[in-house]
Amino acid sequence: MKRFLPVLVLLSGIAFQPAMADDQTGACLNPHFSYRAQPAGLHDVVAENTIGSHHAKVHITTSCIDLHDADVISLGTAFRCLGKGDAVTATSIDGRHERCIVTNIVPVAPQHS
Repeated sequence: MKRFLPVLVLLSGIAFQPAMADDQTGACLNPHFSYRAQPAGLHDVVAENTIGSHHAKVHITTSCIDLHDADVISLGTAFRCLGKGDAVTATSIDGRHERCIVTNIVPVAPQHS
């Protein structure tokens, strides 16, 4: 049993690493704070935090089948930054729900005027 304990600790450390979206891409959407999320296609969402110092937009690709008619899009994560595998829930005005996961997240390049 003592031989397997270090392996178990190592594996649990790998399995529970938080999403590092802000370190890898420079963008971090924290759904624990106020955010705005809008459909950007059948499988995609564009979202941004609306309070705090970091307001960078992110483009989120999901496993959802049809986000086009979603009126409310909810994002959830157990960590600080939204990342791959985190929860997406889309709700339409007639009450239909679609639950899926984030498959990719990238920053949206700022547009210069």
